[in-house]
Amino acid sequence: MRGLLRLRLWFRAKQRENRLNNLLILGAGGYGHVVREIAEDMGIFDKIDFLDDSSPLAIGKFDDAEKFLKDYPNAIVALGNADLRLKYIEKLRAAGFQLPTITSPKSHVSKSAKVGYGTIVEPFSAVNANSEVGIGVLLRCGAVIDHNAKVGDFCYIDCGAVIKSNNLVGFKIKIAANSVVEK
Repeated sequence: MRGLLRLRLWFRAKQRENRLNNLLILGAGGYGHVVREIAEDMGIFDKIDFLDDSSPLAIGKFDDAEKFLKDYPNAIVALGNADLRLKYIEKLRAAGFQLPTITSPKSHVSKSAKVGYGTIVEPFSAVNANSEVGIGVLLRCGAVIDHNAKVGDFCYIDCGAVIKSNNLVGFKIKIAANSVVEK
């Protein structure tokens, strides 16, 4: 009996171990592919698949996400629309998904910075000392969040945009490419 119990515990642990490395990306459009490549570059996910309502590459529709929880406990929303990102992040959290931060190995995130779950940090972006980046934020290529700056939840900081030190970007704000936010 003891051996069987040990075997069952080992098997359950292996099941959990194997499934924890899979990622589901909501959105199989152009941005979804950007996110997939960043996730691949991170080297921590064994399997990465898409959900999308109109892509033949997807393994299911957006509203099917909960069906995939067992095999894909990690999910990220790769949609530029802040309202849709908010909607799907809330649904995924309620269903029990883990929402990792997808951070390119070619970016810099300070050890004193705080970055919220479901955020995507693209290559050549920088999140500097004591800065805060909210939940579900998209930091596009080359975006800079300078020291002590704060970026609210569900923002979109486009390519090359700079949020200078001690500045605040509010909830669901889009900052255009190559813009500078300063007091």
